[in-house]
Amino acid sequence: MSTWIKDLATNSADRRIQKAAVIALTSPNGDKGDLELFAILKSLYQQNISPVSQSAIFGLFKIWGDSPETLSILKDCLIHEDPYMRWPAVKALARDWKDDPDTLPILKRCSQDESDMVRREALAALVKNQVWRDLPEITEMIFYLAENDPYELEDQSNWEGNPRLVALKALITYYPTHPKTIELMHDRAINDPDEQLREWAQQQLKK
Repeated sequence: MSTWIKDLATNSADRRIQKAAVIALTSPNGDKGDLELFAILKSLYQQNISPVSQSAIFGLFKIWGDSPETLSILKDCLIHEDPYMRWPAVKALARDWKDDPDTLPILKRCSQDESDMVRREALAALVKNQVWRDLPEITEMIFYLAENDPYELEDQSNWEGNPRLVALKALITYYPTHPKTIELMHDRAINDPDEQLREWAQQQLKK
Protein backbone atom coordinates (compact mmCIF):
# COMPACT_ATOMS: atom_id res chain seq x y z
CA MET A 1 0.00 0.00 0.00
CA SER A 2 2.68 2.53 0.99
CA THR A 3 4.71 1.77 -2.17
CA TRP A 4 1.69 2.63 -4.31
CA ILE A 5 1.03 5.84 -2.35
CA LYS A 6 4.69 6.82 -2.61
CA ASP A 7 4.46 6.38 -6.37
CA LEU A 8 1.45 8.71 -6.47
CA ALA A 9 3.25 11.29 -4.34
CA THR A 10 6.25 11.16 -6.64
CA ASN A 11 4.81 10.69 -10.10
CA SER A 12 1.16 11.74 -10.30
CA ALA A 13 0.50 14.58 -12.71
CA ASP A 14 -2.51 15.62 -10.62
CA ARG A 15 -1.34 17.98 -7.86
CA ARG A 16 -4.40 17.19 -5.77
CA ILE A 17 -3.55 13.49 -5.84
CA GLN A 18 0.08 14.23 -5.02
CA LYS A 19 -0.94 16.33 -2.05
CA ALA A 20 -3.38 13.70 -0.78
CA ALA A 21 -0.69 11.02 -1.10
CA VAL A 22 1.80 13.11 0.89
CA ILE A 23 -0.78 13.67 3.63
CA ALA A 24 -1.56 9.94 3.72
CA LEU A 25 2.13 9.04 4.00
CA THR A 26 2.74 11.45 6.87
CA SER A 27 -0.44 10.81 8.89
CA PRO A 28 -0.77 10.53 11.78
CA ASN A 29 2.94 10.56 12.63
CA GLY A 30 4.74 8.80 9.79
CA ASP A 31 7.72 6.49 10.14
CA LYS A 32 10.93 8.24 11.18
CA GLY A 33 12.93 5.24 9.99
CA ASP A 34 11.53 5.45 6.46
CA LEU A 35 14.44 7.14 4.69
CA GLU A 36 12.78 6.66 1.30
CA LEU A 37 9.89 8.81 2.50
CA PHE A 38 12.35 11.42 3.77
CA ALA A 39 13.94 11.56 0.32
CA ILE A 40 10.54 11.85 -1.38
CA LEU A 41 9.43 14.72 0.86
CA LYS A 42 12.74 16.51 0.43
CA SER A 43 12.51 16.18 -3.35
CA LEU A 44 8.92 17.46 -3.41
CA TYR A 45 9.96 20.45 -1.30
CA GLN A 46 12.80 21.24 -3.70
CA GLN A 47 10.44 21.14 -6.69
CA ASN A 48 8.66 24.15 -5.16
CA ILE A 49 5.22 23.19 -6.45
CA SER A 50 2.48 24.65 -4.27
CA PRO A 51 0.54 23.10 -2.54
CA VAL A 52 2.45 19.81 -2.88
CA SER A 53 5.66 21.32 -1.51
CA GLN A 54 3.70 22.83 1.39
CA SER A 55 2.31 19.42 2.35
CA ALA A 56 5.77 17.88 1.98
CA ILE A 57 7.23 20.46 4.35
CA PHE A 58 4.47 19.91 6.91
CA GLY A 59 5.19 16.18 6.83
CA LEU A 60 8.95 16.58 6.85
CA PHE A 61 8.90 18.85 9.89
CA LYS A 62 6.29 16.74 11.68
CA ILE A 63 8.35 13.54 11.41
CA TRP A 64 11.95 14.77 11.19
CA GLY A 65 11.71 18.26 12.67
CA ASP A 66 14.48 17.56 15.18
CA SER A 67 16.85 15.93 12.67
CA PRO A 68 20.11 17.78 11.88
CA GLU A 69 19.51 16.89 8.22
CA THR A 70 16.28 18.86 8.35
CA LEU A 71 17.68 21.98 10.00
CA SER A 72 19.15 23.43 6.80
CA ILE A 73 15.81 22.86 5.01
CA LEU A 74 14.02 24.50 7.92
CA LYS A 75 16.23 27.59 7.76
CA ASP A 76 15.72 27.83 4.00
CA CYS A 77 11.95 27.73 4.53
CA LEU A 78 12.18 30.58 7.02
CA ILE A 79 13.18 32.92 4.19
CA HIS A 80 10.89 31.38 1.56
CA GLU A 81 8.61 33.81 -0.30
CA ASP A 82 5.55 31.68 0.54
CA PRO A 83 4.23 32.28 4.09
CA TYR A 84 2.77 28.75 4.05
CA MET A 85 6.38 27.53 3.95
CA ARG A 86 7.64 30.01 6.57
CA TRP A 87 4.85 29.29 9.06
CA PRO A 88 5.54 25.54 9.61
CA ALA A 89 9.25 26.31 9.74
CA VAL A 90 8.71 28.77 12.61
CA LYS A 91 6.59 26.16 14.40
CA ALA A 92 9.21 23.42 13.98
CA LEU A 93 12.09 25.71 14.95
CA ALA A 94 10.44 26.73 18.22
CA ARG A 95 9.42 23.16 19.02
CA ASP A 96 12.55 21.23 18.08
CA TRP A 97 15.45 23.70 18.18
CA LYS A 98 14.92 25.74 21.35
CA ASP A 99 18.60 25.50 22.29
CA ASP A 100 20.03 26.43 18.91
CA PRO A 101 21.70 29.86 19.24
CA ASP A 102 20.02 31.08 16.06
CA THR A 103 16.47 30.29 17.22
CA LEU A 104 15.74 33.31 19.39
CA PRO A 105 17.03 35.88 16.85
CA ILE A 106 15.06 34.15 14.10
CA LEU A 107 11.84 34.16 16.12
CA LYS A 108 12.32 37.85 16.92
CA ARG A 109 12.73 38.57 13.23
CA CYS A 110 9.70 36.46 12.32
CA SER A 111 7.56 38.37 14.82
CA GLN A 112 7.94 41.26 12.35
CA ASP A 113 7.13 39.15 9.28
CA GLU A 114 4.75 40.53 6.64
CA SER A 115 2.47 37.50 7.12
CA ASP A 116 -0.03 37.60 9.98
CA MET A 117 0.19 33.86 10.63
CA VAL A 118 3.99 33.87 10.69
CA ARG A 119 4.05 36.80 13.14
CA ARG A 120 1.42 35.08 15.29
CA GLU A 121 3.31 31.78 15.37
CA ALA A 122 6.61 33.46 16.25
CA LEU A 123 5.03 35.57 18.97
CA ALA A 124 3.18 32.58 20.43
CA ALA A 125 6.44 30.63 20.55
CA LEU A 126 8.27 33.45 22.34
CA VAL A 127 5.45 33.83 24.85
CA LYS A 128 5.19 30.10 25.56
CA ASN A 129 8.86 29.74 26.48
CA GLN A 130 9.41 31.17 29.97
CA VAL A 131 13.13 31.76 29.47
CA TRP A 132 12.48 33.80 26.34
CA ARG A 133 9.45 35.75 27.53
CA ASP A 134 11.22 36.86 30.72
CA LEU A 135 14.03 38.48 28.78
CA PRO A 136 13.57 42.28 29.06
CA GLU A 137 13.84 42.71 25.29
CA ILE A 138 11.09 40.13 24.68
CA THR A 139 8.83 41.57 27.38
CA GLU A 140 9.19 44.97 25.79
CA MET A 141 8.51 43.50 22.37
CA ILE A 142 5.27 41.87 23.61
CA PHE A 143 4.07 45.25 24.89
CA TYR A 144 4.99 46.87 21.60
CA LEU A 145 3.22 44.27 19.45
CA ALA A 146 0.10 44.35 21.63
CA GLU A 147 -0.37 47.91 20.45
CA ASN A 148 1.40 48.10 17.11
CA ASP A 149 1.14 44.82 15.25
CA PRO A 150 -0.34 45.77 11.82
CA TYR A 151 -2.93 42.96 11.67
CA GLU A 152 -6.11 43.95 9.81
CA LEU A 153 -9.22 41.83 10.24
CA GLU A 154 -10.60 40.55 6.93
CA ASP A 155 -12.64 37.60 8.20
CA GLN A 156 -14.80 38.10 11.31
CA SER A 157 -14.46 34.43 12.19
CA ASN A 158 -10.68 34.79 12.40
CA TRP A 159 -10.44 37.65 14.87
CA GLU A 160 -8.63 35.39 17.37
CA GLY A 161 -5.81 35.09 14.85
CA ASN A 162 -4.85 38.67 15.64
CA PRO A 163 -1.24 38.83 16.92
CA ARG A 164 -2.22 41.82 19.07
CA LEU A 165 -4.64 39.53 20.89
CA VAL A 166 -1.87 36.94 21.40
CA ALA A 167 0.29 39.66 22.93
CA LEU A 168 -2.49 41.01 25.15
CA LYS A 169 -3.36 37.54 26.44
CA ALA A 170 0.30 37.05 27.30
CA LEU A 171 0.39 40.31 29.21
CA ILE A 172 -2.64 39.57 31.39
CA THR A 173 -1.47 35.99 31.96
CA TYR A 174 2.22 36.52 32.72
CA TYR A 175 2.48 40.22 33.61
CA PRO A 176 -0.85 41.08 35.29
CA THR A 177 0.81 43.40 37.83
CA HIS A 178 3.09 45.16 35.37
CA PRO A 179 2.17 48.88 35.39
CA LYS A 180 1.92 48.95 31.60
CA THR A 181 -0.49 46.01 31.36
CA ILE A 182 -3.66 47.65 32.68
CA GLU A 183 -2.78 50.90 30.95
CA LEU A 184 -2.45 49.12 27.63
CA MET A 185 -5.63 47.08 28.17
CA HIS A 186 -7.59 50.31 28.73
CA ASP A 187 -6.06 51.79 25.61
CA ARG A 188 -6.91 48.73 23.47
CA ALA A 189 -10.45 48.64 24.83
CA ILE A 190 -10.97 52.09 23.34
CA ASN A 191 -8.52 52.47 20.48
CA ASP A 192 -7.82 49.10 18.88
CA PRO A 193 -9.00 49.11 15.24
CA ASP A 194 -10.54 45.63 15.65
CA GLU A 195 -14.02 45.92 17.20
CA GLN A 196 -13.99 42.35 18.52
CA LEU A 197 -10.65 42.88 20.21
CA ARG A 198 -11.94 46.09 21.78
CA GLU A 199 -14.93 44.18 23.16
CA TRP A 200 -12.67 41.41 24.45
CA ALA A 201 -10.44 43.94 26.22
CA GLN A 202 -13.48 45.61 27.79
CA GLN A 203 -14.66 42.25 29.12
CA GLN A 204 -11.23 41.52 30.59
CA LEU A 205 -11.23 44.85 32.42
CA LYS A 206 -14.56 43.99 34.06
CA LYS A 207 -13.16 40.83 35.65
